[in-house]
Order: sequence, then structure tokens, then C-alpha cells
Amino acid sequence: MTKIISREESIKLGLKYFFTGEECKHGHIYERYTCNSVCIMCSTVRRKEWQKNNRKKIKQYCRKWHDKNPSYSKDYHKDNSEVRNKKARKWRKDNPEKAREWKNNNKERYKELKRKHSRTYRRTNHGKLGTICSNVLFRLSTGKLYKSKFYYLDYTTEEFLRYILVPFPQFNTLQEAYDAGYQIDHIVPIKLITTLNLDKELSFRIVMDLNNMRLILAQENSSKQDSINYPIVRETIEILQEKYSISIN
Repeated sequence: MTKIISREESIKLGLKYFFTGEECKHGHIYERYTCNSVCIMCSTVRRKEWQKNNRKKIKQYCRKWHDKNPSYSKDYHKDNSEVRNKKARKWRKDNPEKAREWKNNNKERYKELKRKHSRTYRRTNHGKLGTICSNVLFRLSTGKLYKSKFYYLDYTTEEFLRYILVPFPQFNTLQEAYDAGYQIDHIVPIKLITTLNLDKELSFRIVMDLNNMRLILAQENSSKQDSINYPIVRETIEILQEKYSISIN
């Protein structure tokens, strides 16, 4: 419960609000601004009403401001992308009809945003891991899994990144490693796993096991191809056989 304090006392203490415990002329029992004695709720109601009736004016002002401050706008969007995306998802969930209406009325804009989001997402660590999973599924020729591909991994994106980048402290993200000419190598070749005739979930788990992945230069990866005549391949086969109780010949 808010403490009763007069405006005079609030001024002396340098407080922003005061509270009398009495109704304002609109029936709100709320704190009031010390500077003008206006009820906070009344002010909020008026502000929302004005915003509702002046949406075009607000959009024009915001667009004009962002055009004058492009660097601030870019940095804000970058630093608060997760918060903004969370709010957007919540709004779409709470307003499915409006979201569907906007999508139908802005098909070209929606396609453009979707393409942009896909390009941005694919460069993130989570997106890179998702692409690796998709490529593995394609090469295994197993089709779609019953659940999300991430469900079958026994590690998170952060754990995957820490494991893969341990020998490469100069890289902070998987994209940086890719840009420097590195690739993810599946130590035990996918082609060999397909010959075992295992169910698709198990095959996927084995190929995507952290023990079976490493970061190497693209040139080295190309020369290795599907060969198993390397000590590291034989060592990894032993680890996977023991972990999954299978026989890899």
C-alpha cells in the first residue's frame, strides 16, 4: 500500500510523486506528480488516447528521428534484438488475426523480411548448428525426424560452441571460423554411418555427437573426404562404439 504523503512534504523531500489517498476528479486513487498535482493514471489515459489518435504523426516523427540517427538506431536494434523479437512473438501470439491480416496485406514485405531474417539467422551460432543438422539429415537420406532436430542433440548451442572452438581462441563465433576458411568435419564419415542400417534418430545422434566433430580447414576436409585411414578416425570409432553399443566396421 502506498504511503500517504502531502505535496508540500514531497516538495521538501525532492520526491517526484505524492499520494493523498483521495480520488482525483476522474475517480482514480493514484499517485500524483509533485510538479503539477496531476494524477498519474489520468496522464497515462490521456497519453494513450493521444497516441491512438495520432499514430501517423508518431510514425512520421520516429522515422524522421531514425533517419537523423542511423547509428543509434542500428546499435539499439542490434543490442536489443532478443527483447524486440520476444515482444514481437508475444504480440503475434496475442493478436493472430491482426498478424494474419498484416501478412496478407503486405505479402512482398513479409517475404523480404523472412528472407532477411533467414540470412541473419543462418549466420548465428544457433543457425549454423541448425544448418549442420539439416545437411547431415540430407546426407543420411532419412527425411524429417519426428521432433525438432535440436531435440536429439545432448548438448546446447553454447556447449557445442565451447567444445568446437576450444583449439581456436581467436574465434568467438562459428561464422568467424567459416569466414577464415574452416569447416565442421565429421570425423567418422557420414557415408560409413549410413552403411550400418541404424534407425534415423540413432544415426543422426552418432553423426552429430560432439566426439565426432571438429573444426578443420576446408582444404584439409576436402582431401580427407570419406577416408577412415587416419588414427583420429579409428580412435573416434572406438569411442562411438562404446557409447552407443554398436559395431562400426
